[in-house]
Amino acid sequence: MATLAEVFAAINNKPNLSEERRELLRQTARISLGIDPPQGLSRLRGAKPLTEPVEIQGTNSENESYIDTLYKAAEPGFKYGGKLAGAAYPFQQADRNLGESLEEYVDPMTVGQGYTSNIRHGTGTGLLRDKLMEDVSFLTEAGREYNPDDPSFLTKAAGNIGATGATIVEELGDLGRYARSEYEGLGSFLDPDYYRKVFTQPYEDVMANLQGILYSGYGNTPQQKYQNLINLYAQNQGIFTPALNKVIERAEPGQVVTQQNVADIVQAAGQLPEQQAIAQQQAQTQQNIINQINQANQNNQNNQGGGSGGGGNVSGPAGMSGPSSSPKPRGPNLVNRAQGGIVSINDMIGRM
Repeated sequence: MATLAEVFAAINNKPNLSEERRELLRQTARISLGIDPPQGLSRLRGAKPLTEPVEIQGTNSENESYIDTLYKAAEPGFKYGGKLAGAAYPFQQADRNLGESLEEYVDPMTVGQGYTSNIRHGTGTGLLRDKLMEDVSFLTEAGREYNPDDPSFLTKAAGNIGATGATIVEELGDLGRYARSEYEGLGSFLDPDYYRKVFTQPYEDVMANLQGILYSGYGNTPQQKYQNLINLYAQNQGIFTPALNKVIERAEPGQVVTQQNVADIVQAAGQLPEQQAIAQQQAQTQQNIINQINQANQNNQNNQGGGSGGGGNVSGPAGMSGPSSSPKPRGPNLVNRAQGGIVSINDMIGRM
């Protein structure tokens, strides 16, 4: 995978590019490599960066527009892209080491940003939708008190339509900006990569936002929305997930977080508790067998009354053995039972 310095060098060496176009490509490269977050809703707020703190004096005050209010509601969801990026880093490294690098440089504008972007957009849009539902609930809840965990059908519909509209407005702005900058750099609408550069990332963002609207859940916390989407993507489910996978298939190995990386994260997180449970079950089963053998030996000794000499001990897997010449014990013979139990345990472990 190309480093940031190599990508910048390739951008600087491209002829016939305006400085504005070069800067846009540098910004896109930093986003694609996970160094900077995408602009998200910042453009609606006057092109302020995502990391800029928002000074809020109160909803609908003269110091805050409603767009600012929605941005503030969505902002807690933006950090989860970075959270996923941190968890996915070792799997991306493995992809880089095992995958084959592409022979040709792939413009970051023609490749989606991957699942860090999808998670950030989906979680933030789910929170924005919840804020819209809260604000329209006085009209849509038919006189009952608004419950964010159980909104009415009308409240859900209003919130979902509003969030979808905000998504379309946001991404149309991106589309227009990319169309102008790409035309300035190419000077032609006939370049085969022109439309891919213009449409790829807005298309990906729309799909990710719609996934957040559909699957992140209503009225829950940002962490719960994040977890709902992670579980969705780990199972490769969701109506728009195939489209999100398609848009990043041209990326170099390890360049972006993939659906398989998300599945690997979830699987790795669940392996340790599962292995501990198996080991505990195995140890308990073996101990039960040993206890049964010990109890059988004790019963045999009690039944014989100690008068006939010898022991009549039962052999078992714990290294316990007794004389074989003594009278045949009257208690249950658990030799085969114990051995069968251990064989069954080994078979069980092998299957797992």
